[in-house]
Amino acid sequence: VIITARARYASGYTWPDDPDVFHDPVLKHKFYEMWRYVSSEFAHTDRIAGYEIMSEPRTRNVGQKTVMEFMAGGCDAVHEADPRALCVVGPAPYYKIWMLEDDNAIKLPGNRKNIMYTFDFFIPRGFVMSNSEEASEEGDSPPEFPGRFSCRDIYESWWKGHCHGKDDMKNVDGRFLLETMRDLPGRLRDKLNAPMYCNQWHALTPFELATTEPVHHMRSQRIVFPC
Repeated sequence: VIITARARYASGYTWPDDPDVFHDPVLKHKFYEMWRYVSSEFAHTDRIAGYEIMSEPRTRNVGQKTVMEFMAGGCDAVHEADPRALCVVGPAPYYKIWMLEDDNAIKLPGNRKNIMYTFDFFIPRGFVMSNSEEASEEGDSPPEFPGRFSCRDIYESWWKGHCHGKDDMKNVDGRFLLETMRDLPGRLRDKLNAPMYCNQWHALTPFELATTEPVHHMRSQRIVFPC
């Protein structure tokens, strides 16, 4: 079991209308105190593997280093009570896999132990978030995999680093998915010598699940996947 904190407002979704842990030191302190209390309560409980400091931070208003410095403080709070526990951290916004491209921004400051980095894998988003059964009922053709997808559908807001235009089309197949895993979380895993955890990958129906079979082969990249 990994105990997680999910905080829409504290993670920056509505800042500056609402305070968040990246701009409000009092709120950040309270967040750390919460983790000290929780980790001390469960430090001797069986089957507690670790603690996820802030699930999918929403902020787009601070740099990645600021986010990871906050995560580091949360890990320190956890390890004060339970130094053996895994501390799970990931990039803003929303654990996007493309945020793993900047090694220096993602690495927690210092030489901390028992850290696991996490990310989400929704690629291409238009496919994994589609519902083939609903599309068939409405007479529409569901997206197909392998297939051609727009750069915006593959990379979302981060297409500029990969394409000339957001509407450019690219082939996405099992090899593309494996290479993305190898070049981003796989490379970061080796550089930081830390485990990488695919927090979420997604398919809405058995049709999509069957056609995303290449995801299962990504386990060969020594990246932890949910069951």
